[in-house]
Amino acid sequence: MTQDEKVFFKQLGKRISELRKEMGLTQTELANSLGISQQLIAAYEAGIRKVPASMIPTFSKLFAVSLEQLVGMEPMATKRGP
Repeated sequence: MTQDEKVFFKQLGKRISELRKEMGLTQTELANSLGISQQLIAAYEAGIRKVPASMIPTFSKLFAVSLEQLVGMEPMATKRGP
């Protein structure tokens, strides 16, 4: 992996982790819904493994964010609350 790829996948993993936690899901629950292992989710979130391009739209739909927001091309919407 190039340095740019390492940075990209580490940031993508961080966004996946944040979105998963916002939805109140554990790594295991997310993995089960995607048909993959919890260890693979952990590796994606840590930036150790590359998220396959084919999985990015799946994460986008699951978390109800745009592809651009998921990959960091657009800022994530800020949380609204009391």
